[in-house]
Amino acid sequence: MEEEVGGFFVHRFRRRDIRKSSKAVLVLPGGGGMERATLLHYDIAMKIAKDTGTDVYIAHYLLAPKYNVRYALDWLNKLYAVLLKKTLQVISHLLVTAQELILS
Repeated sequence: MEEEVGGFFVHRFRRRDIRKSSKAVLVLPGGGGMERATLLHYDIAMKIAKDTGTDVYIAHYLLAPKYNVRYALDWLNKLYAVLLKKTLQVISHLLVTAQELILS
């Protein structure tokens, strides 16, 4: 299911027998800020949702060269904050780790 967060779109995957999960996984597909998610990323997200019962979000982060990494990280922080409000906990803390590595 596609949802809008902060003016940009994410895809949410959820197991059919679960109405709402209290946990979420935020997936940042590879591509170095140059390419969108591939079918493989969607397959992985669906498998995680099915196997764990968590809501899985694929973030379609902002691409270079139109957006730089600081702008993309700002948007991802906003997305992360929205996910924290929607769920009791976010399982993946990759975003925080990636930001600390890039900006330090």
